[in-house]
Amino acid sequence: MKAIAAPGELAALIAKSRPDWDAERFDGAIEAARSAHWSWDRLAAEVFRLYRIDDSDVGDLLQAIKDPRSRVTERADPHGWASHARQLLDEKRAAAETLNGGHPG
Repeated sequence: MKAIAAPGELAALIAKSRPDWDAERFDGAIEAARSAHWSWDRLAAEVFRLYRIDDSDVGDLLQAIKDPRSRVTERADPHGWASHARQLLDEKRAAAETLNGGHPG
């Protein structure tokens, strides 16, 4: 089944769930996507891709419409990935110590 375009409902959802995104700018982005001949599927996919990035905003959507090659991805988190890597290494070390009778690997 082909998706039915629902820009009004999408705008209402974004206004409710992402109050940090300016509603008027979002409406303008929907119009910009139409002017750029974006399909509904493409617009919805890009909106929800950006929606999942905590510090994204409507400007990122407008930039993607203007230049589709300028995709914003997850923002750099210099401490988040390192912290996660350290946690995984600590878990691996603890598991190795358990297997070695409490002695480091």
